[in-house]
Amino acid sequence: STTFTIQTVGRILRMPEQKHYPNALLNQGYVYTNLSKDIIEVVKDDMNYISYEKSLRIEGYQDIKLKSSYINQRITRNRLGSKFRKAFYDTAEAMWGVSRIIQAEGTSYIDHNRNLLEKRLIFLDCKKIEIAIPTDVYLTGEITTEVATGRMKFAKSEGELIQLFSHFCRGNLGGYAPADSAPVLELALKLFFEEYLDYFETDAIKIILYAQNQVHFIELIEKSRELYAKRMEEKAKNSQKKPESYIWEVPVERAYPEIYKKQEQVASHALMPFYEYQGASQPEKLFRDYLEQHEAHISWWYKNGDKGKEHFAVPYTNAKGQESLFYIDFIVLLKDGRVALFDTKTKDSDPEAHLKHNALLDYIEKENQQRNQKLFGGVLIVMQDNNKNVHFRYCRNRIENTYEFEGWDYLKFGVD
Repeated sequence: STTFTIQTVGRILRMPEQKHYPNALLNQGYVYTNLSKDIIEVVKDDMNYISYEKSLRIEGYQDIKLKSSYINQRITRNRLGSKFRKAFYDTAEAMWGVSRIIQAEGTSYIDHNRNLLEKRLIFLDCKKIEIAIPTDVYLTGEITTEVATGRMKFAKSEGELIQLFSHFCRGNLGGYAPADSAPVLELALKLFFEEYLDYFETDAIKIILYAQNQVHFIELIEKSRELYAKRMEEKAKNSQKKPESYIWEVPVERAYPEIYKKQEQVASHALMPFYEYQGASQPEKLFRDYLEQHEAHISWWYKNGDKGKEHFAVPYTNAKGQESLFYIDFIVLLKDGRVALFDTKTKDSDPEAHLKHNALLDYIEKENQQRNQKLFGGVLIVMQDNNKNVHFRYCRNRIENTYEFEGWDYLKFGVD
């Protein structure tokens, strides 16, 4: 059937204990259909869990049994509140450089902000924007949305645009309760366009829904949710919980949202195919290439996630004296049986890098002694010499900063 309801998929995907599990197989639900994804529409509360891109763990994967940590900081009220808009504005200013402050005498911050977005290839010419929708979609706002197998048409009425915008917002709530949270996200997006860019509702919706623009706004929304969650956790009474330990392996499978892109040239990642975050840093990309170039010494490598129990984390005390988690960028199993744990950075790019590095060294020393592991690693600084040759340096000892490199080693797989 081309009609899906809350009951069809929601009962499959809803987590019975309202949490995710280290074993990825316990977090998955499946719907089998002979319809291609471009002619199917799934709507309403639980649909934001659906992802179309998935990687599977490679055959012959060798266990590493790392001890990982997790802090359960779930907030009881799982909805976006009034403080979300401030988090959204702060994220937009940090990511895109936009501002509501006049940059120079005689200039408009509106024009300044519009130019910044256009430089990021965000298309703003509303008169030329048309929003494609499948033929015969009934945008009624009811429990179901029916989709026929026809081609595409364009949204022409304001009502159609509003319905599509509502579905877009509901699909990007990241697990927050849609009934309470979708209106909050919708308002934040509209007011951002009004206050920073001088666009009002209809034009703002067109810009957001324009196909090539969506990835930018999805990333902005995701980062805003993360900042909002962090701020709410800091205020929560029981936020200072102790880390819980468990044995971690690379997930059996992992779903990737559309802000990740398949990288065909990668062959030795622990999950295949390999999907890379479109906003991946240059150090991450350079180290990814280094690992592929040295696959003769590597059984597999894994690009770790940056949150959640399914990803590997080491506890550390942050600059504020709070217990936090350090999600190391790369886990690498070498063919000699050692496991490398590296977090890629550039010189003096992270004020807490030394705290994370030292905590990781403590973890490595303890695991090697108590559990007979073969671990090494630390913060990995990416450097270029005068000839543009790339080098990676790390320190086997505790450090106070990441701009003085006396005693640091050069990474050379097959030699270390």
